[in-house]
This record gives sequence, structure tokens and C-alpha cells, in this order.
Amino acid sequence: MGQSKVGRALVLNRDIFISLAVAMLFVALIAGLYSIFGMNLTFAFPLLSFFYKLFSVLAIIYAIVIVAANRNGKKLIIYNYSLLVIYSFAVVLFFAFIVVTYFHFESSINGIVSYAKENFRFPSYTRYFLSMIYFSQLLVMVFFLVSLISRTHRIGFSIIQKNYYVSFYSSILDYIYGDEQARYNVVTAISKMFHSRFSKEEFIRTLNMFNVNFKGELKNRIYDLYLDLRMNEFLHAALDSRRNNRIIWAIKMLSSFNDVSSIPALKRMLEVHNDDIRYEVIIGLIKLNQIDFVLDYLYHSSEPINEYISNKVVSAIKLLNPATKDYGFLLESKNDGVLIMGLNLVNEFVQGKHFDRAKQLLVHPNVKVSYAAIRTVMTLDCINFEKHIVESLKTAPEKNKMEMVNAIRPYFTEDSLPWAKDLLISEPSREVRMAILRMMSGLFSQPETILDLYDEAQRNEVQALFYSITKTDKK
Repeated sequence: MGQSKVGRALVLNRDIFISLAVAMLFVALIAGLYSIFGMNLTFAFPLLSFFYKLFSVLAIIYAIVIVAANRNGKKLIIYNYSLLVIYSFAVVLFFAFIVVTYFHFESSINGIVSYAKENFRFPSYTRYFLSMIYFSQLLVMVFFLVSLISRTHRIGFSIIQKNYYVSFYSSILDYIYGDEQARYNVVTAISKMFHSRFSKEEFIRTLNMFNVNFKGELKNRIYDLYLDLRMNEFLHAALDSRRNNRIIWAIKMLSSFNDVSSIPALKRMLEVHNDDIRYEVIIGLIKLNQIDFVLDYLYHSSEPINEYISNKVVSAIKLLNPATKDYGFLLESKNDGVLIMGLNLVNEFVQGKHFDRAKQLLVHPNVKVSYAAIRTVMTLDCINFEKHIVESLKTAPEKNKMEMVNAIRPYFTEDSLPWAKDLLISEPSREVRMAILRMMSGLFSQPETILDLYDEAQRNEVQALFYSITKTDKK
């Protein structure tokens, strides 16, 4: 519900923004013409009057559509086909009136441009301004037409959802719990409801509500209904759509219904250039239990894999719970995104035999890989976690060190003082030394306690770090 409200607000704000932009452009056009022609701009009054009426009526119709598409059940909204037909007829009639009026106006004065050229003296570039006016108004009309079609399209879909949802819901229940004759009747009845693509899409969404919540024999009957109505063929055809969002929706539905017949088609779609589609295919194939194929594909892939996709892959694999698989081979990949995913899988399924490789990745040049390795090392050996981090800290790249120190911070105790005392002097990075000193200061209330751990030469260096920390904290 919250997402729907946000969506409506964004649409409405966009429409207001566009309307203001068009108004500003219109004012700028008038100001430009007046600055060039002065009071002789009166020649354009008939033309401006015509387009003023056009703007006014279009704005009213557009506003009505915005209200109809963005109001909830407590307020006005177009809910049935009769109102939609009346509305569409009014729009068509209005544009027909505009066209007839325009041609009549053109014929009566032998054309606006000719009229202006015959009755007024202007520079030669006047025709370009007139052409610009025509062209800009044509673009505005096209914009309004496209917007109206889009709104009508959405309204029609909402009507289908409202009219068919209850029928689909009750029919699906009749099929699930009915006998063979009842199931035959349901298939016949639902088939007659499929008047458009929207009705089929709404049926699949409704059917999927049952599919994700039912198990056992009831889930099998849902899949039987899915096949009886040839929804698999409909979704397979949707994979060839030109609209990316429809392709992604089809992939989600095919994997949700566990349609294994779609596996070959989905594997071929890994070659598409659209990242959103390709990553949705990867998740879909995992849900269809093609984990080995997907991981092998990712291992050899040179395409970057972001952290969001990596987490989605891990979550999808976790839902299938294939804990017996060995994910260690992913830790040898040259793709940083695959390394992170491999570390997350090793961490999720606690595969301790890959501890040494995870520890090696603590010093990986990519700080995100190093951070994933820190989490994995902590899971695989939580007792000696601090020791492993400190050992790697000495050879880690500069940009990784702060992540490693911050990982130790929650577990820093007096037992950590021996290595902290040494690193506070030997560590080249001043930022890391200041972080270590802050952790030490958290154990002792008096700075002198820490200073007493060092000789005279070292005390001056530590005192300088104290001064830097104090100065930084004051800022």
C-alpha cells in the first residue's frame, strides 16, 4: 500500500513539473517574439488564441485523467468500461474538432503563413518563427496524446484487475478442491475470461499467490491448472517481448512455478546485454535448481557482479539449502564480485576447510573482498579471529587496514595490548595508529597509563598522537 501511494505521488509530481515546464517555455516564446516584433506581434493573436484554447482543453482532459489514475477508492476513479468508453469517445471527438477547426481556419484566410506574409511586413526569418510555433505545438499535442494513451492503458488494467480478481480467485479454489468434472468446468470458464494479455497476466499473478503458499498435493494441482490453461506457453512467449519489465516478470513467474521446461531458454538468455535481465535469469536458474551451472557460469564470467546481486544469489541458494555443495572453487576466481559471493557462501554454510584461502584474501587489493574475507574468517575461527587479523594487518594494503582495525574494535580487551603496543609504534599508517590508540584509550581513563608502556623516545611519539586525536575530536 505504501509503495502504491509513493508511486502515485511521484507520477503526480512529475505531471506538475512537466506542466510548469511547458508553461515556462510558452511564456519564453511569447517574450522572445515580443522582443523581436514589438507591438506588431498582433498578427499572431489569432494563432495564439487557437492554441490557447487547445492548451486549455487539453489541460482539463489531462487533469481529469491524472485524477482518475491517482485517486483511491474513497474518491473519484474510472472503475468500469462504460465510463472509459465515454471518456475515450470524448477525447477522439475533441481532437476531431481541433482538426476540422484548424483546416477551416486555414482555408478561410488562405493559410496563416500566407495571411501573415500578405498583410504584414516582417524580416525574412518570420517564417521560421511561425514554423517553430507550429512544430512546438505539434510536439505538445503528441505529448498529450501519448500521456492520455498511457493513462488509459493503466486505467484499463486496473479495471481488469478489479473485474477478474474475484472470479479468478474463486475459480482457482474450485479447481484445487473440486473433482475432475469441476476442474474441467473451471478450465473452460477461465479460458473464456482470457480476452487480452492483461487478463492472462492478472490470472498468473493470482495463481502464483496460491503457488507460493501451498505445498504438497495442493501445489501439484496448481501446477496442473497452470499447464491446462497453457500459461507456460504464454510466459515462454513473453520472454521474447520488447519490454524488459515484461521479460523480467516472465522469468520470475517461470521460476516461481518451477517450470523446468524454461531452463534451455533461460540459459540462452544469459547472452543478452541487459544486466537486469541477465541477473534475473541467474536468480531464476538457481530457483530451478541449476546451481552448478550458474556458479560455473559466474566463475568464468568477466562481467562485474555488484554486491547486491551477490547477496541475491547467496539468498536464493540458501533458500534451496544445498549445504553439501563445495563453494571453495569460487575463491580462486579472478572476478572480484565472484570472490565476494564465494566468501559469502563459504561463510553462510561454514565450510571451514577453506579457512586458509579466506585468510589469504584478507589482504586482497579490493577492500570489499577484504571485508567479506574478514566476516568469513570471523565465522570460521571466532576464537582466534583477532590473531588472524593482526597477522594480516602487517602486510595488508593501506586502504584495507582501517576496515581490519574496525573489525577488531568490538573485541579489543587488555589481552590485545601486546600487539597493540607494538603496532602503535611500528605501523606506518598514522590513521591506523590513531585508531589503535583510541582503542587503547577506551581501556584506560588516564593517558599516562598508556605512556608508561613506552620509553622516553617512544613517549614523545605517542604524546603527539594523543595531541592529534584531541585536535581531531574538537573539530
